Amino acid sequence: MHGRLPPKTNALTAFSVALDPVCLQHLTTLETQGTVLALKQKADEMFPEGLGRLKAAPKLSAAAALNIQLLVNVKEAIDALWLQRGYARWKGSKWVALLRPDEIQAKLGYRLDREEACGVLVAWSLREPLQSDEHARAIGKRVGTIVGPINVKLKALRRRGESTASQCAALLDATASLNLCPPPRKPPPPYD
Repeated sequence: MHGRLPPKTNALTAFSVALDPVCLQHLTTLETQGTVLALKQKADEMFPEGLGRLKAAPKLSAAAALNIQLLVNVKEAIDALWLQRGYARWKGSKWVALLRPDEIQAKLGYRLDREEACGVLVAWSLREPLQSDEHARAIGKRVGTIVGPINVKLKALRRRGESTASQCAALLDATASLNLCPPPRKPPPPYD
């Protein structure tokens, strides 16, 4: 049982986020930095409330592999952080903001949204530098674009039951094609 959660629980149950048991084996090890719990703890350290700025995170271990599982885990970790802090909640089939962006800024001391937080956490996991807030937000939007259709496929596989566990694992272990380049700069307006 060293480094593993009990079979009926997973890293997200502590944060009131339901997870299907078909893909549970991907979230049970806590030794790696790519698990939801490890990523959520790192995000909690990186985005402190009341400090007024992002906190630098040391890069103690090797970079994570860029696969679908990492992107899904980052998205779930940020969603769990938003849920825990009361910034948003899950209602029906979508997230509902409980705090306006200016209220979140008042709590944190800086502006931060879920997309930007996802981008920062992915860049930290992959040991990639970020050039700006817009760069982090662009990566976060790209993560959402990749994870959205994957979650639809996972939901369809989950409905079919336990026999699709290998398909679920193959889908999550696939290499992700995430563009980590900063967004293109807009040209300055012409002089009149």
